Amino acid sequence: MRPDRLHHAPRHRRAAPRRAREAGHRAAQPRQLRHQPLEDARKGERQGAFRRLAGRRRPEGLGDDVDGTVAEMQPAAVGQAADLRPVHGAAVRGACPNGRRPLAAAVKLRETTVIRRIALFALLLLLPAVAVHGEDVAGVRLLDRFGLREDAASWLLLDLASGEERIAHRPESPRIPASTAKLATALAALDLLGPDTRLATELLATGPVEEGILRGDLVLRGGGDPLLDIADLLDLALALRDLGVTGIDGRFLLDDGLLPRFPRILASEPESAPYNAGVGALTVDFARVRLVPSPQPASVPPLYEAALAWTDDPVALPETARLSRDDRGRDAWSIPRDSRARALPVRDPGLHAARLFRQLAAGTGITLPEPERGRTPAGAEAVARVESAPLRRILRGMLFYSNNQVAETLGMLASLRLAPDPPATLEESAARILDHLRDRLPAVDWSDARLVNHSGLGADARLTARQLVALLREGAARYRLPAMMPASGWAGTLRRRLEERDTALRIWAKTGTIDYASAIAGYLLPEDGRMQVFAILLDDPTARAIYDRRPEKTTGELAVAESWNARARAFQDALLDRWLEARPVSP
Repeated sequence: MRPDRLHHAPRHRRAAPRRAREAGHRAAQPRQLRHQPLEDARKGERQGAFRRLAGRRRPEGLGDDVDGTVAEMQPAAVGQAADLRPVHGAAVRGACPNGRRPLAAAVKLRETTVIRRIALFALLLLLPAVAVHGEDVAGVRLLDRFGLREDAASWLLLDLASGEERIAHRPESPRIPASTAKLATALAALDLLGPDTRLATELLATGPVEEGILRGDLVLRGGGDPLLDIADLLDLALALRDLGVTGIDGRFLLDDGLLPRFPRILASEPESAPYNAGVGALTVDFARVRLVPSPQPASVPPLYEAALAWTDDPVALPETARLSRDDRGRDAWSIPRDSRARALPVRDPGLHAARLFRQLAAGTGITLPEPERGRTPAGAEAVARVESAPLRRILRGMLFYSNNQVAETLGMLASLRLAPDPPATLEESAARILDHLRDRLPAVDWSDARLVNHSGLGADARLTARQLVALLREGAARYRLPAMMPASGWAGTLRRRLEERDTALRIWAKTGTIDYASAIAGYLLPEDGRMQVFAILLDDPTARAIYDRRPEKTTGELAVAESWNARARAFQDALLDRWLEARPVSP
């Protein structure tokens, strides 16, 4: 270790060996215990920050084309979390006031840190042949330190330029990829749609405007823009008003037939989970609504498709809401009065968007009838449109914040380029993408690969570390994929991971987490300038299968799953730290 690393670092940062502190500190972080997978529970899907990454074009009402950005929406707050204790007795900041230790103790611990790092460096120098041609002995020993089984993990580290294998452990073992499956979606979308593609949402009319009345039908047509938001719908309404329209004498049609519609991504996931909302060609604000606490439950925007009601019935988990039918046969959400639920999913995103547009249009002085679903009539002409940001920017947001709705929409759009007929299921759509990747990268063994959707939601998908690394190498060579990833210690799902001076901004990667599965895959930027590409996957399919047999988990079961995931993440960070600290060299 270089002396300047020790002396320039804040004293409390060196109060304990870094890897031990990372393991204990991260495992000890209080976390929200949720009924949904940790992918959303821990990270959320930060809508406002997402849109700040992906600017969009404003409507072209009367031939205008005004660039702008979408206003930020704050993510939902989280409730109080349960306390998880440090693993293996690792040191954690906070033992002394302000996280600092007495000077003598700090100096002693710094000396211990230097000795341990020298020993680690010497060990790695002695093991290169083992790491390259056999088992990664040092990495396997690290697994044991975090209480993880050797057969539960796979990893692979390659030189990005040459493809030379540096370190490997079971790189051919198929594992649950969780949201790292979005890397397959991203590469296929770039291949099949193009990085500069923009997706349009349009208003079309079948007749002229006479004395403020549109003599014909008005059509709201979705083009698969996954970042369409409420402000865009208002822009379309204002563009229509600028044409002098105050009403129509025909139908108000909703055309979202470009893509098949699915009421949820995965039926086995909790019905009230916002990350498991409906998918289609016309979706506004990720097909979710924000709950507003009030004497009578309400949401913003209104949830037109279902009624909301408080309930005093006890529930196993505080975020639970139950969907049922009311006396009139209408869908109704029953929300516990003490619920910490902050959002609900929309099951029919196209109809929801059309009804919301109707409400906004009324506020601008335009009266529209209730929307009807139908195809755009022949001869209809566009009168206004909004365009998305370029696809590359949309994908950057998807990879930063792991948004499921964005991944499913773009994956379906890409799969339509491979076959003329719409896929009957998301799994069929994902299978088309996998076939494309097999043709795209024929040197890779895809025999054990399986994708059941485009977002990685669920425990049935399988990818290997070698397959993920192949996707990353291809993405870097053709599309500068590293720049679409979140950076360690800075942004997205890596904002609070690997934030030390020696690791911050040196890892650009996609994470993936569901209960009993954790993955990270991306790029290392070491000091010598030779970029590396890596994938690390851990899972416990047996524990996950037992876990899935219980539709409603207890707080204790959730705590056990979270503890496993916390240890898996801590192991990943420690392994990446070692790779950066003493980058393996060829024998």
